[in-house]
Amino acid sequence: LASDYWKDQDNIRLNGKLEYYFGRDLAQGNNGKKFNDRGKSSKVMLLAHGNQAIQPASVTQGWVRGGPTTAPVGYSRLLQTHEAYNAPLTVHVTPTLASSLQWAKNPTAGAWPNNDGPTFNARLKSLIATGRASLLGSTFADHVPKYFVQDFNNANKAVAETFLDTIYGTSGPVASRNVFWASERVLDTSSVDIIRNMGYGYTFADQMRHLLKWFGRSSALGTDGYRLNQVNNLKVFSMHDVTSEYLASTLDEGSTLPVRQLLSRRARSDVQDQVVVLWRDFGDFADNAKASSYDANVRWLASRPYIRVVTAEQIAANQISYKGQDGNTYTTWGTVNQGTGRTLVQTAKDWVDWASTENYDNWYNRLRDSNFGATDTFGRVGVNGHANAAWNAAQSVTTPNLQSVARAVIGGAMFQTGFHFPATATDLSKFSTGDYINPASQVGQTMADFARNSQAQARFAKVYERVQQWATTASASTLGSEAADVDLDGANEYLLYNSRVFAVFEAKGGRMTAAWMRNAAGKVWQVAGNFAAYSNTDTEDEGATNADAYRTSGFKDWWAVTGANGSNASVNATYSVTPAPGETGWIFSQGGISKKITLPSASLGNLTAAYTLSVPNKLFVRFGLSPNLLDLMMRGQDGLDIEVVENLRASVANTSGGQIVRAWVEGPQINTAAVDTAATTTARRRNQAQTHQVEVELTGAGPHVVTLGFDEGGGLVDSDTDGLPDAWEMTNFGSLGRDGTLDFDGDGFIDRDEYVAGSDPKNAASTGPRPSVVRNGAGFHVTFPTISGRSYRVVYGDNLTGGSWQPVTALGGGQSNPAAGTGGNVTITDTSAPATGARYYRIEVTVAP
Repeated sequence: LASDYWKDQDNIRLNGKLEYYFGRDLAQGNNGKKFNDRGKSSKVMLLAHGNQAIQPASVTQGWVRGGPTTAPVGYSRLLQTHEAYNAPLTVHVTPTLASSLQWAKNPTAGAWPNNDGPTFNARLKSLIATGRASLLGSTFADHVPKYFVQDFNNANKAVAETFLDTIYGTSGPVASRNVFWASERVLDTSSVDIIRNMGYGYTFADQMRHLLKWFGRSSALGTDGYRLNQVNNLKVFSMHDVTSEYLASTLDEGSTLPVRQLLSRRARSDVQDQVVVLWRDFGDFADNAKASSYDANVRWLASRPYIRVVTAEQIAANQISYKGQDGNTYTTWGTVNQGTGRTLVQTAKDWVDWASTENYDNWYNRLRDSNFGATDTFGRVGVNGHANAAWNAAQSVTTPNLQSVARAVIGGAMFQTGFHFPATATDLSKFSTGDYINPASQVGQTMADFARNSQAQARFAKVYERVQQWATTASASTLGSEAADVDLDGANEYLLYNSRVFAVFEAKGGRMTAAWMRNAAGKVWQVAGNFAAYSNTDTEDEGATNADAYRTSGFKDWWAVTGANGSNASVNATYSVTPAPGETGWIFSQGGISKKITLPSASLGNLTAAYTLSVPNKLFVRFGLSPNLLDLMMRGQDGLDIEVVENLRASVANTSGGQIVRAWVEGPQINTAAVDTAATTTARRRNQAQTHQVEVELTGAGPHVVTLGFDEGGGLVDSDTDGLPDAWEMTNFGSLGRDGTLDFDGDGFIDRDEYVAGSDPKNAASTGPRPSVVRNGAGFHVTFPTISGRSYRVVYGDNLTGGSWQPVTALGGGQSNPAAGTGGNVTITDTSAPATGARYYRIEVTVAP
């Protein structure tokens, strides 16, 4: 700033007021007219970065906004600012953060929805859809690409795009395929090659770190520091790291003087393909002062006629015009050619560069040499160690749905790869050369908990290799048990599987860690356990209290009561394990608790446990249900019905994703009063990420029979046989008191029809799928919204006064009529329609068999 400022100082001594106010006087006075006449403007990019692991709903809601009694701070303030001032936003959100937000539903948000994760995502989605925000390309959990092979990076990119496109898109891609966000801006020669080979043409680097080190002080501080720099065939946006700090300050309720001066110089420059990139971390909005300063800055920037706020994607897509030095208007931005085959010294953002002593290898190598309970060190993907073995296993998974989850597990495990904290106080002061005056010491540095706990879970991706084997080889007669090390810890896990279900058990806690369901057609869903979510531990332990339990699996012996005393010691106790004599199953025993868990046949997706209690007189057992985990990670609770309890069975069904997937628990007593958090803003027992918990209470010696089952709905539970599933009635009316024949909202559709149509029975404006019809040559495209679990038939008539309705049979290629609901729009093309005249269409909806 200083160098650039003094270079142009003579030009801004013309008017003392301009020097102070710039925005108002410069835009409205003669100087402003000169800018407009010459087609000049200062381009500004406002960029926000957010990354978190997949965490519990209560934790996630705290990021979005503090509690009702606190200042209105959090992520929502960022969106409120850009909505209010219509200022375009370039945003980086990792899929792990997006998934965590999508799950963090506040069922009673009411007039205070700003801590509701899905509301935040919906607002960002709206900004993207209306062109007011653009989403950068991302890795799944902000891993550092340099330390991974190209195949891993490419696969990680693909699953990241699937998540982001699903959460923030409508019918196509929304995550940028042009511009990539590099984790911690760790960049060097090999990183640039990797990013380019991932298919990206652009990335970001810091003006006062990367550009200064790579291209020299004059280039970094001059005009080149505000243009696209092309090096080794990758275009680099300069992030103006020093200038960005001024977003935390204001002058006269607007931007500070240095920012005004800088933008004035950019606007008056003869080189107009320049952009000033100002960025904030999502976490900055937890500070009310910073959030308020950002708001004032954006308001000021968005209201200056000589300032144009743009996004990275707009520049990359040639949508931002500028006046060339020859007087002509261009949209393809020029670049500063910094050469090819150039050696780029490894550099990261300022604090990371200092803390890692300007070499991220110092951090990664400590990770490389860690074990995290595995038999081998972590190593490096593509080279050696248990991380490489886990990736090879995940890479071998080809079954749809299962593959995406496996890659999400290992991708999520690489969150903030090898991030450390130094033992010395932060001191970022520098010499004029850019060298740190007091470099950090590597002595005493420790890996950050969030990185260590995440990377410790990478080995669980190995499990999916065995699940893949089962999924592709199981037959109608498959029924078996197996003791095998499927997670690289050197100790056996205990497997149970048949034609319908595959479950993994550990001696630790004597619990089931995950389960998968397979249907007769060979489709597979994960239905229990969540290895992709943040574990809050670097071991296989699961939290033993509601406060520290970030994961809950199955048959988790949560609380044992002996006499008048209770204990959670069984949660992570080591159980002895022996085969169940004469049955397909295992017996887990410790501390006076014995449970025999078996698969009764080859065809049922039910695991049955027989509990006996010789010491405790009461035991509470928990189950973590995740019916269709992949769908829950991308769509949150949208398709997850409320828990239905009847006849000592608790069930929950996920009806989105084009398929009903249900999990249920049956036992002597379902404890519906159980809670999993002190927070009052999460759905009961849905605080843990993508998990619905069920608790069973066992009293006395037993034996007690507890069954865990998975199916495809088998007909949704309708205990009062009124044609309305219990879950639907409870969700919409809070009881089973409706019989389906009445019209609650008076819109002409009885409740049963509202259920079939998928409309809201309490909202007269919600009346089911309304088609749009568009002429297509000699036919018509009929497009309509759908929900899963329904069948849609398009019928037509050539008049509305007595003609009969006929199903459309002359269809477009690959179409079927009736069509299955997908949860999105479906199009049926009537190719037999007359070239002229009218044709009328209606949609007939039925519940899919």
